[in-house]
Amino acid sequence: MKADKHPAKEEEQKRLEYTTEYIEEVLEAARQSKIDYKSKIKQALIDLDHLDSSNSYVNILANANMLDTTGKNLRMLESLKDEPYFARMDFVPEGKIEKEKLYIGKTSLTEQDSQEPVILDWRSPIANIYYEGQLGEVTYEAHGKTFHGELELKRQFVIEEKSLQEIRDIDLTARDQLLQESLTTSADNRLKDIVSTIQAEQNQIIRADMNRPLFVQGVAGSGKTTIALHRMAYFIYSYADDFDPSQLMILAPNRLFLDYISDVLPELGVDLVTQTTFTDYTKHIIGDRFTFRSKDERIAAIIDPEQFTGDIEWIAGFKGSKNMKVILDSYLEGIIDSWLPDQDITLDRYTLFTAEEIRKLYEDEYTYIAPYQRLMKIREVIKATVKRRSKELLDKVEELYDDKIDALRSRVKDEEERRQRVVKLWDKREAHLDAMRKEAKTILPQLTKQMPKTKTEALTRKLLTDKDTLIHIASEYLSESEVETFTRHHRTTFRKKELDLEDAAIFLYIESRLFGIHKEHQYQNVFIDEAQDYSYLEFVVLKQVCNTSLFTILGDLSQGIHSYRGITSWQNVMEDVFVNASFQTLRQSYRTTIEIMQEANRVIQKSSYEGMVLAEPVVRHDEQPDIHQFTAMNEAAAAIYKHYREIRGDVYHSFAIVTKTEREAERVYQEVSLASGEMSVSLLDENQEHDGTDIVILPSYLSKGLEFDVVTILTDQDAFTDQDIDIKLLYVAMTRALHRLSIWYNQKHEGLIEDVLNHKQI
Repeated sequence: MKADKHPAKEEEQKRLEYTTEYIEEVLEAARQSKIDYKSKIKQALIDLDHLDSSNSYVNILANANMLDTTGKNLRMLESLKDEPYFARMDFVPEGKIEKEKLYIGKTSLTEQDSQEPVILDWRSPIANIYYEGQLGEVTYEAHGKTFHGELELKRQFVIEEKSLQEIRDIDLTARDQLLQESLTTSADNRLKDIVSTIQAEQNQIIRADMNRPLFVQGVAGSGKTTIALHRMAYFIYSYADDFDPSQLMILAPNRLFLDYISDVLPELGVDLVTQTTFTDYTKHIIGDRFTFRSKDERIAAIIDPEQFTGDIEWIAGFKGSKNMKVILDSYLEGIIDSWLPDQDITLDRYTLFTAEEIRKLYEDEYTYIAPYQRLMKIREVIKATVKRRSKELLDKVEELYDDKIDALRSRVKDEEERRQRVVKLWDKREAHLDAMRKEAKTILPQLTKQMPKTKTEALTRKLLTDKDTLIHIASEYLSESEVETFTRHHRTTFRKKELDLEDAAIFLYIESRLFGIHKEHQYQNVFIDEAQDYSYLEFVVLKQVCNTSLFTILGDLSQGIHSYRGITSWQNVMEDVFVNASFQTLRQSYRTTIEIMQEANRVIQKSSYEGMVLAEPVVRHDEQPDIHQFTAMNEAAAAIYKHYREIRGDVYHSFAIVTKTEREAERVYQEVSLASGEMSVSLLDENQEHDGTDIVILPSYLSKGLEFDVVTILTDQDAFTDQDIDIKLLYVAMTRALHRLSIWYNQKHEGLIEDVLNHKQI
């Protein structure tokens, strides 16, 4: 209810005033500290010229650290000052009478003198009661212990620019009106945090065990991306003392998506997390000599009848499969075997190092490093051993000759004969030792020649383009004609230096298995969003390259528009790759209305995959989706623009027109641009930032993960068919709408829309 009408208005107003005033006091002190530290650093830099520099360096370092800490505190306080908290809970710990009034916000603030919490961080253990506890007896876990108590009050606030707007008390029967209102607000071009409206099922995932992999199957609109970001924030908070945020990585589907989440990252304190795409991550490791075609480029070709060829799908699917991993392992075993010497290292008939000894060294020693580095290490061992054994052997041969000469001197009585025979034996000795020394000098260079010089690029190229190589190791999985098609395709892509995205995983697999990955490319904790579009091999590779099993993997199989190269079930990945993983399902959809979700569910049920989970929308209603036929694109574009202009206002701010293909999006953009006036229009591609344009036009496969107040799906010549990929694309497009959905299609190209949704036609 409005704050003025709530009986606790006066109490809460006083508390808000106290909090904001205290924040201002702390802010002012922090600003002054910042000035002081800067001044001290400046003075220390001056003192470097004429005083003992070691003291000045210590001074500079200490003050720089304090300045950095003060800067962080300033940013934190600035984020609190206008909306310091969003909730209050009254908690009575077991065995105590006095209740604790705890105010929950995005970060914590403590009273300097008493050390009492002014604001409690939403990520703190006790705050879990607010998200999951009902009024009455509650428990929470902290520091390995369980704490009990009584939850007497849960209260929510709406605070805007230090002004208390609304107060709501939550009990067993009350609906979470704050959630309802947050769902009816309009979308903009950036994701927002949900700390004030986190639901119990979302909270469980955010706080789930951080020491094991987690899979989240979440329906469209269940908040997967937001949960991922809040889980990162929770992780950083929980391990703040011994964890560097840069050791956490989130893999997004494309750069457009990274732009979409950019604003919420600093709000949650996760802006130092590494944010990238799988392609960019690969290039960071292996360099950028090649361009990798994105999944979105691929699907654009698959769904466009003018570009599609059947080979695209099966080649992509095969390269991401478990069979491809088997082929890679066989290929790499052969390469490693060829790197190991198959002959003994000898000097003048004497064995210095057997091939068996070298193999045993490889198999038993230094197994913690990659094969190439292991061989380099073994090379140094062999080098030192050969040098030592060569010297020992030369000394031994020299000693043998000396013994023979001594024996000759004592045995031969005739002086001249003795002299001649000793000289002859001496010359033989010198020639023999000289020959051995020369031979010894060639051993290490020959060993170096045997060591591998071939790098990842050449090895990958050979595997993918050489028919004989592939037939030799892949005959169980590919026919000769398939090998011919496969290698021909890759000879073309390598020549153009435009490789398939699936080749990135193969590059990384070979690089990591043979040469190892530098620590700067490894991460302690990895988050993958839209994970249903990753292949089996990509999961294997990421775990191997990052050198961790601590993954949070979020996706929705119903939105698996890249299932031809991705996965159709989480089961194989959980059984083979992340064997200790936990699994959570999110069924509740918070994005779309009941009316829109019902129609979207009708569409996705035309698809078939094991374990389908249908979205359950929250109780939020709006108008039924409407469906229109048209014959002329320009008339449809003009009508849609006119409708958008009429309904734009306080409720609806973001508008999208979603087409099936990129080609059709470009045509629609041209037509809408001609019809538009005061509303701005933009055409999005995967690398473009969403700049807040009024009307966004984009192909269906790029809309995944985004949301808009009002969505129109428009198909002219490129209609959605009953193919599985089209069913999922239409489902994705429909579930982008928060409030209103319209579907326009050319009556000459009806397809799936007419088949599934004809009962709604107007």
